[in-house]
Amino acid sequence: TPTPKDPTETSAAPASPQANGTIGKPVTVGSFTYTIESVKNVGKTISSAQGESLAQGQFVVVKMKVKNDSGSKEKVLASNFSAVTANSQAVEAQENDSVIINGSNPAYRDGIAPGQTADVALVFDFSPAPTTPVNQVLIQDPATKQTVVVKVA
Repeated sequence: TPTPKDPTETSAAPASPQANGTIGKPVTVGSFTYTIESVKNVGKTISSAQGESLAQGQFVVVKMKVKNDSGSKEKVLASNFSAVTANSQAVEAQENDSVIINGSNPAYRDGIAPGQTADVALVFDFSPAPTTPVNQVLIQDPATKQTVVVKVA
């Protein structure tokens, strides 16, 4: 007699998938909706009126629009973002370098008002310098630990 459950069926069933997004399409994570617009390798130096920074390896800058969907002013935190290259090199966004690249942008430093959308840039310092392009940005909601993968290449 057959067993009531075929073990290969359960092992082949996918786990609950993480939400996925793509460049240029809005994705909601926690209290924000993010639309990643560009991912650029900018070399070893970034600068603005806020200062200058030299990469340990090479900087990659991710530019996005961020909408605050909550009822209170919220800050975008660099520690909630990771960038991953095609050969699986992964780094977390750098807070100090992101402050520099955003310059005088009050949205990044002070937070985004409820219902408002702001331009935000995040800086990733890949060391060693990446040999393949960044193809994913991971965004984590610190409250729920939900992670969304955005394909950017």
